[in-house]
Amino acid sequence: MATGSDNSPAGALRRDDGVCFADAFARALLRARLAAVDDPPAHGAALVKRSVSRTVWRVSLDGQDVYVKQYHKRAFGHRLLHGLGVSQVRHEAKCLRSLSAAGFPVPRLLAWCHRGRRQWVCTLGVPDAEPLDVWYARQLAQGLACHARVRQATAVLARLVGALHRAGNVHRDLHMNNVLIREWADASTPAAGGHGAIELFLLDLHRMKVRPVWRRRAMMNDLAYLFHDCLDSATRADRVRFLVHYLDAMGGEGTRRDWQMPIERHARSHSRRQFAKRQRRMRGGVLTP
Repeated sequence: MATGSDNSPAGALRRDDGVCFADAFARALLRARLAAVDDPPAHGAALVKRSVSRTVWRVSLDGQDVYVKQYHKRAFGHRLLHGLGVSQVRHEAKCLRSLSAAGFPVPRLLAWCHRGRRQWVCTLGVPDAEPLDVWYARQLAQGLACHARVRQATAVLARLVGALHRAGNVHRDLHMNNVLIREWADASTPAAGGHGAIELFLLDLHRMKVRPVWRRRAMMNDLAYLFHDCLDSATRADRVRFLVHYLDAMGGEGTRRDWQMPIERHARSHSRRQFAKRQRRMRGGVLTP
């Protein structure tokens, strides 16, 4: 039975068992299939990715892909936050709803649950989309013929991140695997950008923060995560082009040079931390990213 909820965003439909549906469409799609969302591997779900704190599954419901992100409280920090009443589940659901309402491209939120061991967020899949890092690697493998597509995607990504920061949102986990890309066949499609238009969608918003004004370092750290992903494959011209589009969309102060060198320094520092963390996990026998 659906009831109201003090902790649920406006318009959410909350059940007595702790499940919150984002709207009537989500309730109609999931109500009779909650067992598949609560326990995806037992219902033939495909594993998408796994880490110490989260596991993502893909479930097919009525011919539609639905993604379930399960949260685990294995690390001390996660258990501490949970004990203090901080819910990454509710936070991500709130961010998905607020960004969608503001016109930012994110997957459609369906439902979420934060009760005991049941910690998950469920979203509708984006048809014909793939992770940006997979798409980017394929473009690079095809050589010069695809450089125009890479430049177009770079401009779209830069303007999206610039608009996100201008609106006071800092992602804080912004790497290429947390962005989906969808290509359209022609310019008559909803995505603007000329022939073969490109759409990008932001994922994994559980760490996102919102403030009216951010210090420049916080925004640079977001960009450093992206630069870390393509530091070895992207040219300096690619990074300059990204910053030109980003600064135009973000409307920030300072020149491109004022931003470029600190971001690249943060990216190299982030790369060193990531490599060190990976080595520690390998020594401990943990091979997940």
